Amino acid sequence: MYQIAVCDDDIYFLDKFTKTLLYAWGEEQVEIQTYQDGQTLLEDVERGNRYQVFFLDIQLASENGIDVARKLKIYSSDSVLIYVSAMEECIFQTFQTFPFWFVRKGKLDEDLRQMLPELRKQM
Repeated sequence: MYQIAVCDDDIYFLDKFTKTLLYAWGEEQVEIQTYQDGQTLLEDVERGNRYQVFFLDIQLASENGIDVARKLKIYSSDSVLIYVSAMEECIFQTFQTFPFWFVRKGKLDEDLRQMLPELRKQM
């Protein structure tokens, strides 16, 4: 079973995205933990929670998802990092954290159809 963390401060999107992942991947194959802020995610990872995949929004209420990703790399350097954001203008800034993919919220279904088969190959 794959352990996945999803971090987004938009509760509606967080719920929709989690359901989409569960449907696409299969509920018996993944366990998804959701976070509404990067600080709580970082605290859980610091306490030893391990995830194979992180889905991060860039624009969070109190922090920047790219900064959260940099800190996550300290504790989970072998995890796959995927940004899910409407801030397409930040895509080049994300390269500093070596993401696997950038999923655009405005093209969610299209981007997930492309990304998920590639992610499965990585895992």
